[in-house]
Amino acid sequence: MTKRDFFILIIKIFGLYILISTVFSTVTSVLSLVLYQGDIATIFMGLLSAGVVVLFFYLITFKANKIVDLLKLDKHFEDDRIDLNSLDAELILKLSVFILGGLLIIENASALITLAYKAFRYDIIGIEQERGDYVHLIMRFINILIGFLMISNLKAISGLFNRLNSK
Repeated sequence: MTKRDFFILIIKIFGLYILISTVFSTVTSVLSLVLYQGDIATIFMGLLSAGVVVLFFYLITFKANKIVDLLKLDKHFEDDRIDLNSLDAELILKLSVFILGGLLIIENASALITLAYKAFRYDIIGIEQERGDYVHLIMRFINILIGFLMISNLKAISGLFNRLNSK
């Protein structure tokens, strides 16, 4: 198996995870919001959120090659093949950082969209929001940013851990 194929497989597994996570968390949240408020703007935002998730799922599942090219995930390796019998520490670290960064993005994306919509809606209506809601919004954004930085800097992070481990 080549490293490119491996990263494509991992990205597609993340896509499936996003779909499952969305079905069990985001869809139920949007449905309860629509049933509770029931106005046109809420229904539109619910459909828009579902559309964004479906688009994200489509991009991750069917455009995984472009994601690998964009993030240059298959670069910076000595050889092109993954020999599962002789996994080295740096490859395991790179894969771990990639998985953790992806999980940070996946776990926080739907909550960030929901909290941003809630803050936007309350701002328009004129309802004052609790300070904790803004803290959660900022923390979700920071988690997504950290996840993106982890994925985009795989080599630097794994090199740092290798140097710390060798000392």
